[in-house]
Amino acid sequence: MDFKYSNPNDLLAVTYNLCLFGEDYQIEYDEKEYDSISSYEDFQMQDLDTDDYTVYGVIGGGIKSHMLYKVWPHIFSNRSQTAMWALWFLTKPNTFNCRYGSEFLMFDTDNGLLYQHNYFYPYELFHYYAFCVYKMLQNKMSKYGVVIDPNYRFTIVDTFFEFVSNVEENKKEMNDATAKIKNRENYYA
Repeated sequence: MDFKYSNPNDLLAVTYNLCLFGEDYQIEYDEKEYDSISSYEDFQMQDLDTDDYTVYGVIGGGIKSHMLYKVWPHIFSNRSQTAMWALWFLTKPNTFNCRYGSEFLMFDTDNGLLYQHNYFYPYELFHYYAFCVYKMLQNKMSKYGVVIDPNYRFTIVDTFFEFVSNVEENKKEMNDATAKIKNRENYYA
């Protein structure tokens, strides 16, 4: 519904801005420098969470990261629902001092229920975590003589996140939470 009623000029402007961001980032990209990044700020992706790259309710963190990832999978990670859930599964039971137990998921505080993945999560921080997962996978695979082609670094990470989320018990937990969300939406509709 939000997409249907959004301003086409806003959609065009944000899509154009995303394309320019990706192209400019690609031009500055140096594989060795990129692989040596050690803090999330060094990725210089904070602008992606600004209004110039967002159409609220239509083009948010997941859509824009997916667009960038599809064109440049060696530079941009895919901040999908599955990826956010995977980070939550990988970090359980660490709460990181979050009031409701996770930075990766949102909770309905009135009802004490898990709500869904945190679609407000800053892309730059998510990307840093995805990059750390890439480095861990790269390190582990090198012990077995397997080399990850850096041109597909985030394709590997995205596939790993899919695997984590598709582990039977994790998939059940995601489906149960999704069903609760749909039941609530139907109740309030």
